[in-house]
Amino acid sequence: SKYAGQDIVYQELGVPMPKASLEGYNAAIFAYGQTGAGKSYSMVGYGADVGIVPMMCKDMFERGASQDVKVVVQMLEIYNEEVFDLLAPQGRTKVQVRNHPKEGFFVPGLTAVACTCYAEVEKESDVGNKARTIGATAMNATSSRAHTIFTLGVTAKDPVKGTELNSKIDLIDLAGSESAGKTNASGTRLKEGANINKSLVTLGTVIRSLADGGGRAPFRDSKLTMLLARSLGGNSKAIMVAAISPALDNFQESMSTLRYADQVKKIKNTVVKNEAITPELVKALRAEIAKLQAGGGAAAAPADGGGGGGGPDRTAEIDELNEHLKFLEADDAELQKRKGELENSRNEATADMAISIQEIG
Repeated sequence: SKYAGQDIVYQELGVPMPKASLEGYNAAIFAYGQTGAGKSYSMVGYGADVGIVPMMCKDMFERGASQDVKVVVQMLEIYNEEVFDLLAPQGRTKVQVRNHPKEGFFVPGLTAVACTCYAEVEKESDVGNKARTIGATAMNATSSRAHTIFTLGVTAKDPVKGTELNSKIDLIDLAGSESAGKTNASGTRLKEGANINKSLVTLGTVIRSLADGGGRAPFRDSKLTMLLARSLGGNSKAIMVAAISPALDNFQESMSTLRYADQVKKIKNTVVKNEAITPELVKALRAEIAKLQAGGGAAAAPADGGGGGGGPDRTAEIDELNEHLKFLEADDAELQKRKGELENSRNEATADMAISIQEIG
């Protein structure tokens, strides 16, 4: 058969990811292409045809059994140039992107859930996928209307040295580029499509800049490119899935996707093994918080350039950095405690929703 099933795609593209992560290297895989070309199918899957994300998560625990692997998952979406936490206890919640000299772009306070097995990762993935923004267009009845990033924070023991290795795997499902004429979009769908295309154009500019090796890539021009900075231009082994349509009517879009892929192939990332980097980050963030509390400058400023002028914005930034610091310093017991609190909050929210529905009925 000329058809490559999900298992073949995973063997070719997904297998190197958990291997690299367990060796202490960051990894990323992202899908790009026009709407309806099969990006979400390749990344997440459909029904029994599971995609790269669930297969890789399962593989991670199987491979890491002898390395005392620990996994923390986070999931967000970028919708109309705003970032939302998809695993928050109260449901989809707006969050901010910050930039720090040592950590780069990050999202303070983003819900992080410790998972001890594949089943728990799968459960969180399901929670996040249910909160994703989708909508019907003329080209796709379940079109992703936002870019989604599912991140695995992996801690494992070096099998030779016995030291702790830290890494992140970013699994990125980009919303599809689209033509308003083909999707018949209007109103909200038209605005969504415009923002999707705008962020993808910025991503294309960043990719061309990185591929050419000239000048500084404009990561700050879009929330999407901010959050892909580590994957595309930094310390990460990255793979791109180019999803194209076989239809003649989509020839121009398919060629555009292939040109995108050709540019991505020219990017050369420099990857290094991550050994015990958390203490260094903690020290830097503590110093930054002390500087802010003393009325000094704000290095971890809002990534879009806002805030930093004193008053409420300064206080909010300090609170966000303190929350991020707690996450970096959390041990296994603290992560499990937070996990229990998250589960209780979700159960309470579900119960409140059930009561509201009964009252309406």
